[in-house]
Amino acid sequence: GSMDSGENIPGIEDYFHEIIESCTIQDYMDYSHDIILVEWPELAARRDKTEAAYNELYEKKKSLEYAPEPLKLIDPSALHRAAENAISLQTFTVTSGSLNFAMKSVPNFQGRIKNVREEINARLGEGWQIIMTTSFEGQARRLADLFSASAPDASFESYNPGSNFNIVLTPLAAGAELAAAGILIITDHEIFGKSYRKRKQFKGKSSRPIDSFLDLRPGDHVVHINHGIGIFRCIERMTAGGVERDFLHIQYADDDRLYVSLDQISLVQKYIGMDGRQPRIDSLGKKSAWNRIKQKVRESVEEIAKELIKIYSQRNALKGFRYPPDTQWQEEFESLFEYEETPDQLTAIEDVKDDMETEKPMDRLICGDVGFGKTEVAIRAAFKSVMAGKQVALLVPTTVLAMQHFSTFKKRFSGYPVNIDMISRFRTKGEIIKIKDKLAAAGIDIIIGTHALLAQDINIKNLGLLIIDEEQRFGVKHKEQLKKFRALVDALTLSATPIPRTLHISMAGIRDLTIIATPPENRQSIETYVLEDNPDILREAILNEIGRGGQVFYVYNRVQTIEAQKAILEKLVPEATFCIAHGQMHEHELEDIMIDFIEEKFDVLISTTIIESGLDMPNVNTIIINRADTFGLSQLYQLKGRVGRSVVQAYAYLFYPRHQPLTEEAQKRLRVISEYSELGSGFKIAMKDLEIRG
Repeated sequence: GSMDSGENIPGIEDYFHEIIESCTIQDYMDYSHDIILVEWPELAARRDKTEAAYNELYEKKKSLEYAPEPLKLIDPSALHRAAENAISLQTFTVTSGSLNFAMKSVPNFQGRIKNVREEINARLGEGWQIIMTTSFEGQARRLADLFSASAPDASFESYNPGSNFNIVLTPLAAGAELAAAGILIITDHEIFGKSYRKRKQFKGKSSRPIDSFLDLRPGDHVVHINHGIGIFRCIERMTAGGVERDFLHIQYADDDRLYVSLDQISLVQKYIGMDGRQPRIDSLGKKSAWNRIKQKVRESVEEIAKELIKIYSQRNALKGFRYPPDTQWQEEFESLFEYEETPDQLTAIEDVKDDMETEKPMDRLICGDVGFGKTEVAIRAAFKSVMAGKQVALLVPTTVLAMQHFSTFKKRFSGYPVNIDMISRFRTKGEIIKIKDKLAAAGIDIIIGTHALLAQDINIKNLGLLIIDEEQRFGVKHKEQLKKFRALVDALTLSATPIPRTLHISMAGIRDLTIIATPPENRQSIETYVLEDNPDILREAILNEIGRGGQVFYVYNRVQTIEAQKAILEKLVPEATFCIAHGQMHEHELEDIMIDFIEEKFDVLISTTIIESGLDMPNVNTIIINRADTFGLSQLYQLKGRVGRSVVQAYAYLFYPRHQPLTEEAQKRLRVISEYSELGSGFKIAMKDLEIRG
């Protein structure tokens, strides 16, 4: 009765066993069921532990007003009785119980694919049944490639579903060997030697903005492709042609209504426009201005489309190079990756390989946040290309980035006979001439460079793969040159914030798009502060970072006064050491400073936006941006992504001047950056950017 009155009595759940009759699991089963006890000694131990815990709590609570009853274990011998007529599955065989399956764990092959193949071949030969499991599709595709008949030295003539060898999508933590039944269950963890633990604390996977058409709210503006902008009122159920159906009710000017049946909902999209500007509602019928607008847009789109379609039709007509399936070296090389691949990363890698293995020249955009492992996707594609005897060109926007990629690639490819070189302004004339000769003679496998790679006199004899990092940072002229390249070879573009036009092309399906949205293990979002200039906070921020052994980026985008700024900072934080980097320095000087900073000879690097692309410095976990109001969205986003690459919590401080009113756009940009501070929001920011620009 007390429950009905809504009272909440503490400890009431302790009376639970008073309400129910004593029963055991067997009361729920008829006699035709079999009980399987898995690891039954462990069950008994767990029961004893529960009992002990209960008794301990009972001792503590028995003096209370609502004292619980002492626990009467339902029937201490029930478990033993159940065990007598049950099948017990145990890792170690024990003689009680009528049937015994001995389960053995499966050894960890640590990525040695060859050994896995031998093991599987031997088992199949003895008539075993083999089940391979993984919990995501990208990995299943990879396993099918590795272990299907086309894989080197494999003799799986029998690889077809329904045979003795199957790949199953299911989240198993570990495999097992059931000798009595001749079944081997092996998971991707045992094969690759990494455990794909799913992170518990992922922020809810950010939905792609495209889904937003589905969450229309009454009063939202929508665009109907034939009738223009109206207001969504509700979804109404009506009878049309004798059938009851749901319709979207959209209101237009002069109280005209349009009803759109749900099977035509693709004609209606949510209106994305300038924040805060009310769009004009169109009128239905002849007098509509919508048709004029559509005509103008159609013409400008046609122009872009013509030029694009020219390239893309050239590409499609050309037979590209068909890459062979992965080699054994490729498998070894991939298993040497020191981090664990995220599901999205694996999907991206599989997408790229599938593209390379078809005749159509690849044109894929991989969009993933800074530090989400796009470079590893590029590295694996490059390795695949080199294995097939083709050269690879990696094009990057800045010299410093070229240097960084050069060292990453060298590290990753050490131990393999692959020639890697770099063209940038750090190279002398003589060195560049040598490199050109080698490229023309196919003496270099992977060439990394800035737009210097696009020079007319550079001839890469056997180019198979072009990788472009941050394409939006190249000028129009360079993009034109890239197009010529592109018609012939497989192209892979990496971007942290896709720019609107490339975004549209990939959404329209001309280019293929893969989004890497899951952060690597242990990455944290960056704490972002948007503040008025404040020397105390600035000083505090620098000292905190140095105090924990880290380093700081201070972004200051005006070369003329950067020295003066350094003096101000030195006075403000005498405890720290400062160095300066900007694009107008002599190349060698710049390179030396960067290297000194990477080697931790200075605490703070004061630099222009030269650091925005791709520098990987895990020891830098605070970034301070001076005059953040003057930067574009994708720039701020890129800059912010320079920190927070390790397990340490990272901070970004965006300062704007005290006494100057901010433009409306600048305010919006700063607001967006602080709103979207979770990892994986690059794609959302690109969408938001479209919106701010209207």
